[in-house]
Amino acid sequence: MDVLNKYVIAYINDILIYSSSMTEHIQHVHTMLTHLLSHHLYVKAEKSPILRHPDPNLPFLVEVDASSCGVGAALSQKHGSPSKLHPCAFYSHKLTPAERSYDVGNRELLSIKAALEEWRHWLEETHHPFLVLTDHRNLECLRNAKCLNARQARWALFFTRFHFSVMYRPGSKNGKADALSRKYETKSFPSTPEPILPFTAILGPVRWELMEEIQRAHTDEPPPSSCPPRSNA
Repeated sequence: MDVLNKYVIAYINDILIYSSSMTEHIQHVHTMLTHLLSHHLYVKAEKSPILRHPDPNLPFLVEVDASSCGVGAALSQKHGSPSKLHPCAFYSHKLTPAERSYDVGNRELLSIKAALEEWRHWLEETHHPFLVLTDHRNLECLRNAKCLNARQARWALFFTRFHFSVMYRPGSKNGKADALSRKYETKSFPSTPEPILPFTAILGPVRWELMEEIQRAHTDEPPPSSCPPRSNA
């Protein structure tokens, strides 16, 4: 499908359509529905929520996930009676070569940090504590961790600006964030890491010819007659 990764992200039975304006979004939705209809597939309107403006008076829900190539997150709130979860924003980020070398736990932790940083204008000093859902169970103990490396300690200090708790949710129920984190999987990554510095900036050891001449003269040439004899010890 020519629209995939242009303005459509699909993962299993979840389809995300994103646009830069309402007019463009209507066109994108129409194109996507036409594609589905041509394959005799249908979408239930009640299962297709649209973005809503965040309401600072309602609690937020943050869903996060990390893959080997990216992180994804969804910001949602419950509206209406009976309450129904509506998305407020989506976020995805392609991992840098350094971030791809993180282990699974640190990549999942990075997904939380990236989401809170992206939506800090909504999540800092909220009226209600918000919940972060992740499919990595160990992150539930994030607040009580005793041993942190330097990176985790910096992130933990950043997390103190927010009032939230972390809850585990199986990956099979974490579809939105999972789809966003896998957005970059179709793109190949270089097999060898690129050098941080250009080759023109790499310096070798400096050798001084004068020092070499002094050492050679000290070894090969006889000492002056006025010098005391060399010790053989």
